[in-house]
Amino acid sequence: MSSNKSPVSKPPLTNTKKDVSLVDIMNTLKIMRNEIQSINSKLLTQENTSTAILNRMDTLSTEIISLKNENAKLKRDIEKLKTNSLEHTCSSNTANNIPGFDFVKEIHEREIKSRNILLFNVVESQDDEMKLATDLIKSLHIDVPITSAVRLGK
Repeated sequence: MSSNKSPVSKPPLTNTKKDVSLVDIMNTLKIMRNEIQSINSKLLTQENTSTAILNRMDTLSTEIISLKNENAKLKRDIEKLKTNSLEHTCSSNTANNIPGFDFVKEIHEREIKSRNILLFNVVESQDDEMKLATDLIKSLHIDVPITSAVRLGK
């Protein structure tokens, strides 16, 4: 029983438009692999960028919360200052109503005015008031410093 089968022969691979060679398939696969690697690299870059942006957003959110807290504290402080200022203003106004306040105020004003010298019936002149006052005080042989001179009346 011998069989005389002839070996099956395959047609040779040819480079026709209908037929694609293994080399062409390999080249196409290499190109696709390179494109996939490029896309993968771009995706990794995008992922890293997105992660950095998210981290920065977390930091900024924390800073915003901190600034909001500080702002609220400053608003409370401003309100306290307004209240204290109002209380101080009210207490200053009521100081005039304290018994004896007018007396103390009068004593203080008299102390300030105790250094004043008043001259009456002085002939009016065109000279400087300070020069006139200095000349009059010197003619009385009084040695006092004169800080200002003011004409009263008219």
